[in-house]
Amino acid sequence: KSFGSSSCTRQNRNPAKMNSRLPVYTITLSLQMTVEAVLWGRNIPATEASQHGEGSIGRWCLERTPWHRTLLLSLVPAYHGSTALESVFMSSSNLATLCTADMWQCEGNKILAAEVGFSNNMSTWNFSTMLDVYSKYWDLDRPVLLEKSPNQLLHVKAMREGLLRVQMPLRMQHHGVRALTLKYVMMWRPLCLWTLSTKSIASLTKTPRAWILRELELYETMVEAHRYLSSVGQEPLVINFADLLWNPRATKARIESFVPCLGDLDFEKEIELGKTVFLGNHWKLSGAVHSFAREHDPKSCCGYLMNPNGTGGACSGASVMEFQTERDGIFRGNVLAFLHQDEKERIGKALNFLQVQSDSVVASG
Repeated sequence: KSFGSSSCTRQNRNPAKMNSRLPVYTITLSLQMTVEAVLWGRNIPATEASQHGEGSIGRWCLERTPWHRTLLLSLVPAYHGSTALESVFMSSSNLATLCTADMWQCEGNKILAAEVGFSNNMSTWNFSTMLDVYSKYWDLDRPVLLEKSPNQLLHVKAMREGLLRVQMPLRMQHHGVRALTLKYVMMWRPLCLWTLSTKSIASLTKTPRAWILRELELYETMVEAHRYLSSVGQEPLVINFADLLWNPRATKARIESFVPCLGDLDFEKEIELGKTVFLGNHWKLSGAVHSFAREHDPKSCCGYLMNPNGTGGACSGASVMEFQTERDGIFRGNVLAFLHQDEKERIGKALNFLQVQSDSVVASG
């Protein structure tokens, strides 16, 4: 669905004529600051967006600044719930995805590898080329553009700096798009939710210590990425995967507040093959996120205890995890047993940091 671009009055803004002496990245930053002032400044608060319905909020965002789009960047490790989070985003008709490229899980890095030979090392990417390729598949009549590449978490700084210096490709300029505002959503998975992942189950069976060390590395990478983005004024929204599943009301409110132009999200909406996703996407998730959550009790499946008030929760320290290892037979205990004491302290520190951020409110601007 597109949102009546004919009703939008396109403003005559040519960045090159604004100040020909400025480098491209300065022009981009200047435009972004203007966008934020127009959309979320004192005269037009973010709460104004919430007064519109889902479809009308998309039109409202485009009519306010027809030359601007929000680039939503998903910072979620592979096989850690990234598809579930993407399906929630996709419940909004204001979101443009890359699914029409008919590539694995609608992931951008797969498209770029196939079409222009880019590697998974995002620090080597030409970001103008990236946007040009993506704009063939994004519906540019929608206010929010999604980029999902699981390895993006490892290249946050390089990608941000590259996008701030980027020269907008002609394909986007011809559509009237002159500037992007970057929004980051980061999601982490509590340790005890490994039982929901066939990939984690397989890894634990073969090399349990290597698996837990990899989880430690991912947690610390997320902490580092969060601190970097916060230091440059782009604090990401952090989501606990358990909250996405079993605390949908609060999670929905946090996402909608952080990215108002998404409008209303529906955790019970199923992704439609042939309409939202396509055969080449090899979509992993069957059914809606809320349906999956109903079928998996957090305590029974994972040893995850929800707080009595229904907001948040934690892995039970006393919970016993049992799995078969190829070398040692059946293991019963906590996966933390495979870590040395200093490693346990590091993982505890990282998890505490991420949990605190998952409970915080991040300003929409």
